[in-house]
Amino acid sequence: MNTRVTDLAFLKNFAKDDLAVYEKFIRIFLAESTSLIRMLQEKMNGEDWAGIETISHTLRSQFNFMGIKKGEELLKALRENAMSRKNIAEANGQVAGVLFLFNGATKELEGELNFLENSRIRF
Repeated sequence: MNTRVTDLAFLKNFAKDDLAVYEKFIRIFLAESTSLIRMLQEKMNGEDWAGIETISHTLRSQFNFMGIKKGEELLKALRENAMSRKNIAEANGQVAGVLFLFNGATKELEGELNFLENSRIRF
């Protein structure tokens, strides 16, 4: 059984049946989160705890908007880890988990955009 990474119910409700708003927020997420993920990896490689803390906080709210619940939990734990400034091995695992979920979410969201573009179905 293939489990989805994203749950777009919140976004659909937020968009209030406006397909343009729905698509816009997916596109914003894909653009902004991609650069934040890259920055998070750089901060992790440099053991920049303050940067990890800030980026994980920002990403968590973006993951929330796209319904990436497991990612939210990992980012919360990562932020708490970064705030305590210890356990680099655990933080590396958390970043790897976030990256894995982000990659899955990206595929789902790109698929959603392709589906909408090809079908012009309304929700």
